[in-house]
Parts: sequence; structure tokens; C-alpha cells
Amino acid sequence: MLSDLIVGSVTEVDLVQRNALGSLYVEPAGFGSDRDPAVLGSKADRGSRTWIYVYNDSGVSLVRGSVCVRKAATQTYNVRKSTFATPQNVNMVVGIADATIATASYGWIIRQGVAEVLADAGGLTVDQAIVVGNGADGTADTIALAATTTGFGFATEAALGGALATCWVSCQG
Repeated sequence: MLSDLIVGSVTEVDLVQRNALGSLYVEPAGFGSDRDPAVLGSKADRGSRTWIYVYNDSGVSLVRGSVCVRKAATQTYNVRKSTFATPQNVNMVVGIADATIATASYGWIIRQGVAEVLADAGGLTVDQAIVVGNGADGTADTIALAATTTGFGFATEAALGGALATCWVSCQG
């Protein structure tokens, strides 16, 4: 299991690099911080999640639910909040912060699976694709996809602007 290959846990944030940037950890279905035997059939049955180890190089904290993208012109996993003023290609999205990662710190973000995503000002619509938000940094919007448009996941519930929504994400960045 990949957890034997990482130092620390996916909930730890540190000023010192503990793992190679881009390291992956697969959390098996039914495990993790949200595992609760009393709710088997709900959270425990959401499937596995893949986490990726990154460095916050954005100059601001990545709060829970932030959409994290690669820092421009980098080949490493230095990330920053997505920026609404300069829309990012969906392939730049690396993952979603599950806990606050302070600037100039290392931590784990969710790359694939169920995650809480911060909704842009217009909110998120259930069962629609999620894309980088166009109203606030680090947020997501939902769109009804055309044949030529792609997102990095879909909303499994609706949310008002500024709120967290449970979404399924699959990030490639």
C-alpha cells in the first residue's frame, strides 16, 4: 500500500519538505479521517481517494476547498490558488485543498475522489461539471458541458457562493 512509502499523514502541513513533490497516496475506500462505522453506506462507500504532495508557492494560504493549480512555468508540484482573472486550462488543476496549507508550506491535496470544493459567487449546481471559478480565486463554477468543454469533476450537491460542496474530482495537473 502506498501509505508505507510516505512520511507523516495526509493531514499534516509542514514548513519542511517530508516527501518528494508529486508523491501520491491512495486512501482505500472506507478509510481516512471521515471513516465512521456508524455511517457505513454513506461516507465509507464513496470510493478511494488519491492525494498528492505539493508545495504552496502562492503567497497566500490555501484554505479547505481551494482549487489548486500549478504555478506558471514550473515542472514541479509548486501550486497556488486558481485565479479568476486569468482562467486556467483544466489540465493545470492539481487538486483540492482538504485543510489549510499556509504559504511556503508543504502538504497533501486531494487529486481524485470525493472532496469538499469551494463554490464561486454563482454557486454550484448538482450533477454539473466543475471548472475553475471566474469570480474569486481558488473557487469552482459548474457548467452544463458542451461537446468541446471539459471540467475536472462534477458537483454531487448544490452550494451557494462561498460555501463548500461535496464534489467528485479527477485532476490531471
